Amino acid sequence: MNVPDFNAVSLADTLDHPFNAARDAIGYDWKTYIFESASYEIDPTRVYIVMDAEGYYFKLRFIDFYSEQGQVGCPRFEVVPL
Repeated sequence: MNVPDFNAVSLADTLDHPFNAARDAIGYDWKTYIFESASYEIDPTRVYIVMDAEGYYFKLRFIDFYSEQGQVGCPRFEVVPL
């Protein structure tokens, strides 16, 4: 889902967004390749609600696609229990 405020996402939001059980449901569209800068940019409005095997819900957002040394392919993300 796309939301302007990650902090505003709550457990109630799970009712409005159906779950996808596919292993690759998160996919790659949380980032976009910018040709002008030859780099990836994170979509700050994209938030995922995930459920673990025990039935607990979490909200997840990607923070970066680069390591602290600038290496590509090292996603960093934030996970918060709902």
